Amino acid sequence: YEAHEARVCISTGRVLGDPRRPREYSDQQYLKSSDEMAALFADIPAALDNSLELARRCNLELRLGTYFLPAFPVPDEHTLDSWIRSTAHEGLEKRLEKA
Repeated sequence: YEAHEARVCISTGRVLGDPRRPREYSDQQYLKSSDEMAALFADIPAALDNSLELARRCNLELRLGTYFLPAFPVPDEHTLDSWIRSTAHEGLEKRLEKA
């Protein structure tokens, strides 16, 4: 949670100590243990059974080291890598101008 709050502050240009910053997240938003989930859903035990059934139906295969980016049109003078790099540098320059 604390790392997430820091990331949110970085992305919104705020600091953790700012009392006026929006607090859209709760310290309860984390991956809870099975015991914590059982206690949380003690009144609806079928919810846990259903989540387990959903997990069994999911299948995801990842190839590490391979990027899966959508087909994105880039200018003729660029490759996808050079376009992303160029756009990132331009964005950084604009952000630094504001700082």
